[in-house]
Amino acid sequence: MPERLEGAWAELREEGRRRAQLITNATAAKQLLRDKLGLVAPAVLEAACEPFDSATWLASLEVVLERCGGDVATVMAMGYEAFAAAAAAMLPGWGGQRVGGTCRALFTALADDRGVARMRRAALRRARGALADLKYARSRRAQAEADMIALLGELGVDADRICQIPGLSPVTLAAILAETGDLHTYESSSSVVKHAGMSPARNESGSFRGQAKISRRGRPGLRLAAWRATWAVLRHCDVLAAKHAALTGRDDDSRLTPEQSRVACAASLLRWIWSLTVHGTRWDARIAAGELGHDHAMAA
Repeated sequence: MPERLEGAWAELREEGRRRAQLITNATAAKQLLRDKLGLVAPAVLEAACEPFDSATWLASLEVVLERCGGDVATVMAMGYEAFAAAAAAMLPGWGGQRVGGTCRALFTALADDRGVARMRRAALRRARGALADLKYARSRRAQAEADMIALLGELGVDADRICQIPGLSPVTLAAILAETGDLHTYESSSSVVKHAGMSPARNESGSFRGQAKISRRGRPGLRLAAWRATWAVLRHCDVLAAKHAALTGRDDDSRLTPEQSRVACAASLLRWIWSLTVHGTRWDARIAAGELGHDHAMAA
């Protein structure tokens, strides 16, 4: 009965949903920032290769938006030394420790007059609000993730053992378990996949044979958590990456699109997590790849 939650399991689900909402809020804020800065100050976005992954860029941008009042000339008049000192004061709020070279690159980019000048004042004011939303969502997400990891310990989940799956972090594991509940209540790994709505569903009637798709009859939150976790695991787990390549590289009609293949990989990830949790086994790439049977896993 996976829906009958209580105690710490119910708390974990609420924290998992709060984290998912905060991720959505942060993504929306980043997209709005890209739109507004791309419209009136594209050079600011170009000051860093991955601006939203740079604490220095975010802290420097905060200084600009907080002090410019819609006119970047006000910030340029500060001079670089004062600007860098102000950015350093903002840096801890973004999880940074030392101001990097991106700070000077962004300060220099302020002199670039590309963009729609007549929209600059309004767009920069709107960007200021979006940056504040992003900062709030990130800080609250960090707190939610810390609470989720603490709840895993309270529930007796051996996160260190399960997270031997390359690319799977305790946070993403907690996000998945928040939607599944106790995995011991499922009869098999297939039950977990069905609960996520990731099991294949045939599209056929009489002589008509349509393309098979996932059922989507399960829990959307679990499907989303597994989908997000799969991106990181695909980058670090050779077994899952090989499966993705094999599914998309077939030469016949069974070849899958990249999106379909990632769904299949997400289903595999759910099966692995169920097996490691229920059977108490340890991660073994050979077993996951099908080179060794289930008996080897149980013996280990």
